[in-house]
Amino acid sequence: MAALQQRAAERALSTVAPYVPAWLATPATYGLAHAAHTAWHDQPGPAMASALLAAAVTWGTSHITPTSAPLWRAHATATVGLATGGIALSAAIDPTSPGALSAWAILGIATPLSWTIRRITRNGGTTSDGPKALTAGDSGLAAQVRALKGVEIGPPAVEGGRVKAPLHVVSPEGDIERVQDATRTIAAALGVGRNSVRVQADPDDAGRAELIVVPRDHLKHTIPWPGPSAPGGSIGDGFAVGLYEDGIPAVFWLNGDPEAGRNATHLGVFGMNGSGKSSGGEVTWADLLTRRDACLWLGDPVKGEQTLGAVRAGGDWVVTDTAGCRDQIRALPDVIAARADQLGRWGHKQWTPDVFETHDMPALVVWWEEAAKLFRDEIGEDITGLLETARSAGVFIVISLQRPSVGIMSGDDREQIGATWCFGVKGSTTAKMALPPEVRAAGAAPEAWANRRAGYAYLVAPGVDEERYATPMRAYRITAEQLAEAVEGYAEIRASLDAVSAAAAGGAYANRHRDATTTTMPAPRQGPAVIVRDTDRLDLPVNHEPDLPEPDVDAPIEVPTTPSITFARPATQEMPREQAVALLRETIVEMNRAGRTEFRPHDLRDVRARVGRARTWVTGELQALVKAGLLEDDGRGNYRIRDLVPA
Repeated sequence: MAALQQRAAERALSTVAPYVPAWLATPATYGLAHAAHTAWHDQPGPAMASALLAAAVTWGTSHITPTSAPLWRAHATATVGLATGGIALSAAIDPTSPGALSAWAILGIATPLSWTIRRITRNGGTTSDGPKALTAGDSGLAAQVRALKGVEIGPPAVEGGRVKAPLHVVSPEGDIERVQDATRTIAAALGVGRNSVRVQADPDDAGRAELIVVPRDHLKHTIPWPGPSAPGGSIGDGFAVGLYEDGIPAVFWLNGDPEAGRNATHLGVFGMNGSGKSSGGEVTWADLLTRRDACLWLGDPVKGEQTLGAVRAGGDWVVTDTAGCRDQIRALPDVIAARADQLGRWGHKQWTPDVFETHDMPALVVWWEEAAKLFRDEIGEDITGLLETARSAGVFIVISLQRPSVGIMSGDDREQIGATWCFGVKGSTTAKMALPPEVRAAGAAPEAWANRRAGYAYLVAPGVDEERYATPMRAYRITAEQLAEAVEGYAEIRASLDAVSAAAAGGAYANRHRDATTTTMPAPRQGPAVIVRDTDRLDLPVNHEPDLPEPDVDAPIEVPTTPSITFARPATQEMPREQAVALLRETIVEMNRAGRTEFRPHDLRDVRARVGRARTWVTGELQALVKAGLLEDDGRGNYRIRDLVPA
């Protein structure tokens, strides 16, 4: 009861507060007028300037107020004109004289009174000011919406094209959940679209919520893709895939971040035919293909080349039929197990961007378009196991389909998908399957868009502010030219799949079809391997090992008498292998002579840039030196330099 009394007091205060500024404006304006007379009554220059300024401010008020509300515009212009004009006149006329004082008293009461009457009479319903208004103590709205009985609407505030108003339960009959169920009725009462009203419950107080109304659709125009959100960065930077209705970028993450408390996740992309689901996928692929620490496997058993042809050159493994998707699904259990085992040896409980920086193991994003066909296939039963084990190993699976019904995906599958990107769907039944119940309760209704609002979506994912779960966003629209630029322009920075994952993927991966302009990687053998990206070694046999000379373990590393290392600009072509190996060894010797006994592959980035080779080439050559007994590998990405004359 005490809580209800407190809320009743807050209600009274919130009801009175909006009227106070108008009444305070009169004494404040009179004080300025008196100060102007004291300072300028004998100075015609400042008095004339104040008159001109008053005219300019009044003219500006008339032109910046909305033309759709003519009475409000006239009222505001008249008020500003009286206030500024009174100050300007007082520069010449003493405001304390009887006539002036009478005028100030009459107008000083009439003006704030007119604004008070205007506010009191501006209930729900249509007025001559234009659309229906949402105001504090809106008895008109409460009368039209039975669910608002016992719930008080607090003072509204405009933020970024949205009107927000707090809701308070002020009597036992009030119920926030009932208000959430009435969003369609509230929208009809306010004269706005169905998806324009949301009720965001307060997680800390069941008796409070926030009513959000969006009078205009700020997403109705196509939003061009602005380009990569973090070119050359990590997937840990997130993927910016569109804009929310208030202009804030919509960003989601797949990898976990222990420090931020964000869990790794798989993603479900749902939406009916024509909802913009595939276009959203293209935006994500383009962003991902500009990152340095991720590989992309893509599959589409239905549309094939029509969907994936443009990104074939950028994907690490791209398949366009059911058989190819089966190969990927069958390869993944061994890939996940091998990666998890290796991460454990390195001391990592899950994949993070640091794993790539330290060990050259990139994240693996597996994205299946039109995945319903895969779930209906016999291999679909294996997807459940993948979803359960893949995340911590840095394998993130994206399932894209039109309708996540029980007949397609089991309950276990849907529980393992921790993030949802829901575009327009056909019917409320599908919407209930795609979105969590609390998001639906807050007002999310993708069925209202269907395929008439391509690109409109809701984004529910770890790392996304929960208050935005029910906020509509619109995916960027990317052109074919932009997609091609992302694929071709960032090829040099994209990682190759690490040796552990590539070896575990087996023969289907080794013999995968790749675009002629991209890397073809031979099937790796078990153990340390060198994964090449150059095209002059595409004819290597499956069991080919790096063409390393047999090391003479009794021979010391030759130390040059005069250092000759120069860190030049990155080479545009690969340095011949013999010279590249010599430069690598020479650099290690120089580090040892400078007093260093340990280093990481990252410390050799200048050498890698100069020889024009990939990270994996450096790792492979270091492993060869380990085998030769010249280096020691602690298994955590650190290499120790042994005696220059090995035992």
